[in-house]
Amino acid sequence: MHVKNAVILAAGKSLSFAPFSYETPKALFKVKGETLIERLIRQLKEAGVENVAVVVGSMREKLYFLEDKWGVRIIENSLYASKNNIYSLQLARDYLGDGFLCHCDNYYPENPFLKHEPSDVSYRQAIAKIGLDGEFNCYVDSKDCVSRITVNDIEAGLSLIGYAYLTKDFAQKFISLYDETQKGLCADRLFWEEFVGMHLDKLRLHVKRVAANEVLEFDSVEEVREFDPTLIDNLNSGIVKNICTTLNCVASEITGIKALTKGLTNVSFLFSVREGRYVYRHPGGSSSSLVNRYGEFQAQNIAYELCIDKTLVYIHPHEGWKISHYVEGAYDFDYRDVNALHEVLRLLRKLHTCGKSIEYVYDPLVTADKMMALACNTDASLRSTYAQTRAKLGKLFNYTRMDGVLYCLCHNDSYWPNFLISNNSLDLIDWEYAGMCDPANDFGGIIGRDKFHDDNEIEDLLAAYLGHNPTAFERRHYFSFIPISAWVYFCWSLFKAGVNEPNGFFMHDCYRQISKFTDRMLAEYEGVRK
Repeated sequence: MHVKNAVILAAGKSLSFAPFSYETPKALFKVKGETLIERLIRQLKEAGVENVAVVVGSMREKLYFLEDKWGVRIIENSLYASKNNIYSLQLARDYLGDGFLCHCDNYYPENPFLKHEPSDVSYRQAIAKIGLDGEFNCYVDSKDCVSRITVNDIEAGLSLIGYAYLTKDFAQKFISLYDETQKGLCADRLFWEEFVGMHLDKLRLHVKRVAANEVLEFDSVEEVREFDPTLIDNLNSGIVKNICTTLNCVASEITGIKALTKGLTNVSFLFSVREGRYVYRHPGGSSSSLVNRYGEFQAQNIAYELCIDKTLVYIHPHEGWKISHYVEGAYDFDYRDVNALHEVLRLLRKLHTCGKSIEYVYDPLVTADKMMALACNTDASLRSTYAQTRAKLGKLFNYTRMDGVLYCLCHNDSYWPNFLISNNSLDLIDWEYAGMCDPANDFGGIIGRDKFHDDNEIEDLLAAYLGHNPTAFERRHYFSFIPISAWVYFCWSLFKAGVNEPNGFFMHDCYRQISKFTDRMLAEYEGVRK
């Protein structure tokens, strides 16, 4: 009896393929002349599978054509960014049972579905594991029934890669357990394999052993290119065109592509062209409402001219993409290294006293308000929860404006990942929030997002920045920007937490600095004004 149903999971962002997967869904990457998902659908259809459901999420509009071309059912997962693939599975519950469950990024050189034989047990394809592979691994009993599911387990002998076959009974139990679990515990952020692993006493899953060359799972652009060197040429990628135009190369010369994880707003990747190594930055989706791209363009070029950021190759003035030299041997800036910290402060002073200006004026509280608005899209109570804090900081900011400190060119995102140190060289990178602002905002940016809680230590740093011991006026003014700057990135952290993305390792430090300094600095200003 032929299997009639299949579900293909194709909702995720595929971050390991960023930023190419921000232009084209990984499912539509063309490999050996066919897109991954169309090859998979074709193989299912050839095996007589009539009812194919495709769960889509990220860039789902680019996959709608599959409905007309292949007669599949499109199921939309609009919550793909905050939930995991178990949620996609439950959305397709009507198609589960006596059917295949497939991942859109698996590639089968030969059609495996033609070889399926009627089965009264559920199973998942598995290959012999070699080393730490980052996959779901499993242990099995003497009958190849899964006894434990783990992740990246050096001791496990099998990796769960490839399609699954789920019986009707298994599917019904799975959905029933999911619905029951949802009443008390949110399961939506789990992978479906994790959920099965939690319920192996009720969900019996076997493995179907296959050779490693029978199912391929691509975890990076370079892995695909090893299999099909024409991938980059077939992507029709604006990113590739930008690189080729800027570096005067052809697509085949772009090698060593590796997604980078650093960066709160954008996605980036490392690559090589001929003898050079570079970083390409692709603007993130949330950045458009927060960043003045032309202001960044102006500031970035000034920083390059001043040798404050020597990494620049090219930045687009309006679209926000950028190519930079990759700095070999760079290491993280350590706030506890006093000498390095003083170098950082001198670099900021050089920027602030350069006499250069740009059109864009940066307002930290306006920026924070935009971030809070984004955060409130997922939790509307946040605005009222922190309304009193916002009001106090608004009052404090107004006091600092009355001090009459002249605005100058500022970086406005001065914290440790943006200071690149290597071979006695220091660069200040990532100029997205640069603009004309109070110089105290950059000082506050350093203190507000780290564990500086001793007033004497902070005052010593201010003296290093100013080049003299601060006056009472300077101390009050600069200290006031500690909570103001911290507030911006506390709001950013709230937004990122709401969309289930890395939410800023500095959230708690920001909160503590806001709590410590806001009322105190208000009191100092109000005491002076009496």
